[in-house]
Amino acid sequence: ARPVSAADAMKAALRRKASTRLVERRAEVLALVAETLAVELPDVETAARVSVRLETAADDLGLGVVGEAWGERLEIKRKGGGLHFDDEAREQAARAQ
Repeated sequence: ARPVSAADAMKAALRRKASTRLVERRAEVLALVAETLAVELPDVETAARVSVRLETAADDLGLGVVGEAWGERLEIKRKGGGLHFDDEAREQAARAQ
C-alpha cells in the first residue's frame, strides 16, 4: 500500500466527521428527503423560496445540492457490517436530489 499524504488523511478525517454527523442526524436527513420528494412548487416564487430553504437544510446536514449524489453519500458503512441508511432510504435520497 502506498503512503497516505497529509492532504488525503485530512480529507478522510473530514469525510468521517461528516458521515458521523449524517448518522447522528439520521431522522433529520430522512425528513429532508421526504419533504423534498413531497414538496409542491406551484409557481416560480414558491420554487425559489423553497429551494433556498431546502438547500440551506441540506448544507447544514452535510448533503450538498451539487457534487456527490445523496444516495451515494448516504452509503455509510456500519461497524460490524451493513449500512446506516437502507436501500430504500438511499433510493429516496437519490430521487430527492
